[in-house]
Amino acid sequence: MTDPTAPDATPLGEILQGPSKFEEFLEKNQKILLVTTVLVAIGILIYNVTNTVREDKNNEAAGALVAANDIASLESVRTDFPDSPAAITAEFLLARKLWESGQEDASISALRDFIAKHPNKPVSNMARQALANSLLSQGKTADAASVYEEVVNDATSSFLVPSALIALGDIASKNNEKDKAKSYYQKVTTDYATSDLKQTAQERMDFLTFELPLEVEPPPPAPPASIALPESPSAPTIDKSLFDVNLPGSTPSLFAPDTTLPINPEPWCQ
Repeated sequence: MTDPTAPDATPLGEILQGPSKFEEFLEKNQKILLVTTVLVAIGILIYNVTNTVREDKNNEAAGALVAANDIASLESVRTDFPDSPAAITAEFLLARKLWESGQEDASISALRDFIAKHPNKPVSNMARQALANSLLSQGKTADAASVYEEVVNDATSSFLVPSALIALGDIASKNNEKDKAKSYYQKVTTDYATSDLKQTAQERMDFLTFELPLEVEPPPPAPPASIALPESPSAPTIDKSLFDVNLPGSTPSLFAPDTTLPINPEPWCQ
């Protein structure tokens, strides 16, 4: 008879003595994992080497840019290092060099190409500002105003906006659009109160209300002062007594007889 208090000898479960599923996975995929690890290592190595080469190339490009001081050398930087940040800077500086050398149309064309090539880079707004200034310098105010508006509407370069607004105000003022000009100037004084150009905008706004004094015709010129002519010399005074000669038997005076002397009827000489 079995003792009910004795422990049950029935096993609860079997203990697996073989490899686990994870070990089986590693065993089955060991080659794949090894190849993958090697590929990742190679990829990291290539990335590091590429970065090092790129940095070296960029450093070389930066050195070439610093040494570039004319159109030809800037062209070389752009063509020799096309994917470097220095090439972008060289392209922008090339447009300025063209302008300084008197090639104004070529400079404007270079700036337009630069903006089209790099539309979303912050430096493109600087190119827009330079383009607008160049157009304004050539007297193309309508084209310049259009580009200045693009600068104002681009929030990536807010430091350029005050100068663009003042330029737009100057163009409007020149066209006798005083209200429009005032709105541009006022935007600088209110929205960009910390700008160094705030005072300039305020002075421009004050000038809009300045009125020149009315022109008054000058009085007619005074006649020239009369020149006093010297008096004509008076006739010499003749002393009549010089002619009062009393000769015997003659009229005592050339002008009138002298009745004071006695008349001798006899001749005074025999």
